[in-house]
Amino acid sequence: MKQLIERLAQRPEPFAPGEAPLWTDPHVSRRMLAAHLDPSTDAASRRPETIAREVDWLVRTLELRPGAPVLDLGCGPGLYCAALAARGFVLTGIDISGSSLAYARQAAAEAGLGVTYVRVGEDAEVVLHEQRSVIRVVLV
Repeated sequence: MKQLIERLAQRPEPFAPGEAPLWTDPHVSRRMLAAHLDPSTDAASRRPETIAREVDWLVRTLELRPGAPVLDLGCGPGLYCAALAARGFVLTGIDISGSSLAYARQAAAEAGLGVTYVRVGEDAEVVLHEQRSVIRVVLV
C-alpha cells in the first residue's frame, strides 16, 4: 500500500503521456460539457452571440450556400453544427467526448436538425473517407 501511495504521489514529467484518457473521463467530460454550455463565458465554447457572428462571417467569407457540406472536427456539444445546420448546411460533427455528443444529438433532434454526429473510434474514419470528396469546409 505504501508503494502505491508513493507512486501515485509522484509528479509526472512535463508532457509525459498519461494513462487515463482525459476527454473520456466521466467527471472531466461532464465538467467540460457544463463549461461549453455556459453562455456567460468564452472559455470552452463561445457565447451564443459570438457563435452567431462567427457563423455569419464563415458563411459570408466562404460564400457558402445552403446544402453545402461542412465538417466540424472537435465539435463538442455541437453549437456551431446546430447554428450552421439551422441555415441549411449539411453538417457532420466529430468529437471524442461521449457526453458532448449525447447532448449534441439530443439538441439536434429536439430542434429538428439533421446533423450527423460521430464519436472518434466509432466509424469516424469511415465517415471521413466517405465524405472526403464532398466536404468543402472543415471547422476545427
